[in-house]
Amino acid sequence: MSAAASPRTVWRRRLRASVFSSVALALLALAALLVMNELDRLIADVVSPSGRTHALSGVYGPTAFLETEAWGDWAASAFPVASLIRASVLADLVLIACYTTLLVRLVRRVTREGIRVRRWGLGLVAALAIADLAEDALLVALSVPGAPGWLVWPQVAATSAKFAAGLAVAGFLLLGREVGDRARAALGRGWRGLYAQRLVAIVVGAIAAVSLVSADGVIEQLPDVYRSWIGYGGLDALPLVATLLAFAVTGTGLLWLARGRARRYARSEYDDRPASPLLPWLVTAAVAAVVGVALGIAQNRAPADWVPLVVFVAALVAIPGSSKLIRAVRSGSDAAAPPTLRPADTHEDAVSARRAGDGLIVLWVALAGLGPFKALVTPLALAAIGAFDDSRFAGTTGWTAALAAGFLLLGVAAGVGFRRWAASDPPRALGPTMVGATLGAAVQPGEVSEAQQALLNRLGIVVLAVSSGVVLAFLLLPMAISAVVGAAAVIVLLAGAWTGILGWLTLSLGRRRPLEVFQVLRLRSAPVVTLLVVLPVVASSVQNAPSLHAVRFTADGTLPTRAQLAPAYADWYAGDSCATTVGGVRVKPLVLVAAEGGGIRAATWTVDVLRELPAAGDCAADAVFASTGASGGSVGLASFRTEGNPRSGGAQQSTIDFAGDDALSADLAGLLAGDLVGAVSGIRVPSSGIPHAAGWEWRDRTAMQELTWESQAPQFAEPFDAAPVAPTGYLVLGSTDATSLCKVLVSQLDLSPGGWTQTDAGEGAQTAAAPDCASRRAEFASTIDLVDYLGACRANLSWATAAELSARFPFVSPGGRISPDTLPAGCRRVADLQLVDGGSTDNSAIGTWVDVAPALTALIRATNAAADGGARPYVVPVLLFATNEPGSDVIVAPDGTRPDALVPLAAILGAKGPQTSPSAWLRRASDAYLQACPPDADACERAVAAVRRALPGGVVVASPSTDPAISVPLGWSLSSFSRSRLRFEAEGQALCGRDPARADPDALAAHAGDPCRASGEYGMLGELLDHFDEATPAPVG
Repeated sequence: MSAAASPRTVWRRRLRASVFSSVALALLALAALLVMNELDRLIADVVSPSGRTHALSGVYGPTAFLETEAWGDWAASAFPVASLIRASVLADLVLIACYTTLLVRLVRRVTREGIRVRRWGLGLVAALAIADLAEDALLVALSVPGAPGWLVWPQVAATSAKFAAGLAVAGFLLLGREVGDRARAALGRGWRGLYAQRLVAIVVGAIAAVSLVSADGVIEQLPDVYRSWIGYGGLDALPLVATLLAFAVTGTGLLWLARGRARRYARSEYDDRPASPLLPWLVTAAVAAVVGVALGIAQNRAPADWVPLVVFVAALVAIPGSSKLIRAVRSGSDAAAPPTLRPADTHEDAVSARRAGDGLIVLWVALAGLGPFKALVTPLALAAIGAFDDSRFAGTTGWTAALAAGFLLLGVAAGVGFRRWAASDPPRALGPTMVGATLGAAVQPGEVSEAQQALLNRLGIVVLAVSSGVVLAFLLLPMAISAVVGAAAVIVLLAGAWTGILGWLTLSLGRRRPLEVFQVLRLRSAPVVTLLVVLPVVASSVQNAPSLHAVRFTADGTLPTRAQLAPAYADWYAGDSCATTVGGVRVKPLVLVAAEGGGIRAATWTVDVLRELPAAGDCAADAVFASTGASGGSVGLASFRTEGNPRSGGAQQSTIDFAGDDALSADLAGLLAGDLVGAVSGIRVPSSGIPHAAGWEWRDRTAMQELTWESQAPQFAEPFDAAPVAPTGYLVLGSTDATSLCKVLVSQLDLSPGGWTQTDAGEGAQTAAAPDCASRRAEFASTIDLVDYLGACRANLSWATAAELSARFPFVSPGGRISPDTLPAGCRRVADLQLVDGGSTDNSAIGTWVDVAPALTALIRATNAAADGGARPYVVPVLLFATNEPGSDVIVAPDGTRPDALVPLAAILGAKGPQTSPSAWLRRASDAYLQACPPDADACERAVAAVRRALPGGVVVASPSTDPAISVPLGWSLSSFSRSRLRFEAEGQALCGRDPARADPDALAAHAGDPCRASGEYGMLGELLDHFDEATPAPVG
């Protein structure tokens, strides 16, 4: 018997099994990578005085020799890049320590002690670590001010050596004679294990992707939701706790499914499963039919709305019906039964399935902490370099850092704790009670007894009941629940609930042979996951239910009677808007606004930019004749409506009322519950409108989003009308019809005479090809005016619905259906439209003003022909483009020449893009509004030239600067960090080119040193505001 271990040895073993375990090191390495990626994103947004940017990952990447100029550009920048580089190096040191330890353990595991191959492997790992450490040392040295330039080349050499050593280690592990076969076999087993756990892998992989992947745009939405837990007033604990509980509950279900799948490979050496009964399929079809008909009759569906339900029920009946027919054929013939469908299970398969399942659960429990941790890295890095010193976040840095550390500890500790528990075989007992025995059987990875299987069958019913209960709760109370738990918890709970339902089906059907129709296809089990992927595709291909995603006509009154372009322009010119003196003559700038799309980011940027106009005075606000937008830009424009607006619009307008995650949460709840069930099965479950509306009715996810906006920002609940308000003027909101591929305008102006009468079929229904927007007689090229198209409907849209018609981003929001079956009384019998995001055709929204230019410039020329530059001022058109996409201040080097074989492909794939880019539309708009003067009107020409000298091209671009900052997501929710960034950037744009004497001293101090390059080659917002500083309201003589 060996002597008792010393206390020192005991502690060493404990540390080896916990803090220094392979799981802990792997999770710490992942955390270090997340930190490095977030810091790299910040560094990549540092713009040098020459207008260039460089990513640190490029400097220490395989093409480091191409980034040698980065150090000079960073040294010339005023931003403290060196601090971020050193922080990245610190994270890299953690990564080096973790991967070196893990690789040493791996080499020792796959090689025998004392042989030369092991020494080679350990030597290669040491070479990799040494090269990486040398690279880090040189990065730190180069970050010191005044570092000699020649150090760049040793750094490039160290980086090259690091990648060479990394390739050597990979080759040793995968291709070496001693270990290559074992490594490749291990990879094969891992792949088979992941395939066995594919349902769990899909859920874990999806949540990991939206939580951990660093990318601007939509993928940044969930991290920003995590950041929204931290507001100006402190921590919002309720969604945080709800999300952690959702991870725990869903993780428990995933563990139950993963262990159940592992047991499937530990059953027997031959396929002795009993035959599957037909009755459950028929009962499910009957229940679906009864529920669908009962709900459908109450909702007064049209005949077309029954198609999805019929397809769904028919599919459920066809499967057992076909199987019954095959049984009858086989029983009446001498045909032999098909050979066994399932090969003999092996211990290796069972172990692989168990290990893959355990690894996925480790990642899942770690995601509960690592996701929020990753989201807080950027705010902490910015706070550390003083970016928040003058903001409302200045006092939150300490406890934000503590919260991030807590999330990191949670992620690592939870992963290590689960791995230690799961490593025991069998897992430690969970108690002597019936519950303990049941849970113990559920986590048992190997074969179970009949008594344990009976317990598992009962537990499966519990899992099914709980999962179905969660889905049912979100079907009935989607807005109420989502408003409480938050967007992150909604995703996790519903993903877990559907996985629980599918998992129960998979495990239950997997214990029996598949039905005969599946046996004919040589399937080993009923293809539950495949069916639930194929069935929605089939259902959607025959989907002809107009009311599933019908556009809401819920406002009182009728569609408005609108002013035509000429009278509206005349009213603007004659009104008490302001003229300013330019070149010795009085000029009245006519401002046209184009608000680029981009979800709530675009809405917030549009509001923050346009509120600077009334903040500068009534003259600037009233100068806007009309505004057009796409996607979120339209939402921002519509939010300025004054009727019902608690902020009264103008300079006080903000998206803070409706940019929280309530709308996003409701949207996700609808997407993953009501809309999913309705689209697949045709069963539309009425939901409660609490807390934003009264009553029970079918509401798709867009309806719930609109109701949330109407409740939180009451101006959206008002009827769509034709009255202009400052600072937007008349609104022309852009949408897209996915059926005819026409642009669709939801406009307060009747932009061209004649309407849609040329394609009006009167009382008869039109064909699908009726909206011939490409014809010569169309109002504009490939464009439909929706109000003209619908006619005198005896119901109206709310402003929320009107704006959302422009903002239905594909896949996120469904296409809004316009159909004779769903339109209110009085509307024309029109061909169906399916309206999606206006950004699908022109995300810049500038194209509409290019289309309007011939008619509007003709009116301006007529005015200027009668103007005298005094009592009757000249009109000069100016386009204000509010783009929420930073980058116009970055110099992009043109691509070099390509090999001849790639030239055709490059032209086919890339040549069209620049022609429809915002820069191309800006140039077209600038040229289109150049001819504002009649012939031989020299004073007018001088006035236009003077304005265009001050505002190059007659265009003003308001764009966020490319600066290291929070990445603002595309989506429907913004954190306080994101809103603050956009507000700060808009404030800075209003100062660019502005007379300092007219600006707020505090704002000037906060933006001191800003380069003001975000407008590119066009005019700046501050320069436009300067034109109105000396103007006073006066009627035109």
